[in-house]
Amino acid sequence: MSHEIEIKAYCNSLDEVSEKLQAMGAEFKETLVERDLYFNHPSRDFAETDEAFRIRMCNEKVQITYKGPKIGKKVKARLEYETAIGDFDTARSIFNSLGFRESGIVAKKRELYKYEDFTIVLDRIEGLGDFVEIEKIGEVSDEIENELLDFANKLNLDRFEKRSYLELLYFCNQ
Repeated sequence: MSHEIEIKAYCNSLDEVSEKLQAMGAEFKETLVERDLYFNHPSRDFAETDEAFRIRMCNEKVQITYKGPKIGKKVKARLEYETAIGDFDTARSIFNSLGFRESGIVAKKRELYKYEDFTIVLDRIEGLGDFVEIEKIGEVSDEIENELLDFANKLNLDRFEKRSYLELLYFCNQ
């Protein structure tokens, strides 16, 4: 079973990272405007189980996502299920009616790049700052973790963060 394996780093200059990516031959794909509404389960606390459940509005498309607990030694890896849905407000009403509790909103603007088998996003998070995420899909292994760390090093990224944007915004004293 494949996992989303990623590394997230604080970034002082998204422009510099963008320039480095372009110089390496990375392909700019698109700019995304995302609004994520997170929910907590009615009978278990996702903060304790390290799971995530959200509705995402992205450039007028809507999807729901479940993420399992984080695994991985040096990077963040987790099982992820995602599917498109029709309407943000209707889904929100359904989940609220089922007893799910809204736990926070993360709003971001991201630039999406592809380089070989890496997906790279340059994130500007409202109320939090700028980050770069580098992701691969595969089996969790030291090899992939080291590939991600080596790629981050090429971009001069060295201040890593395993917590989610939701955790950083709502549950952590930074």
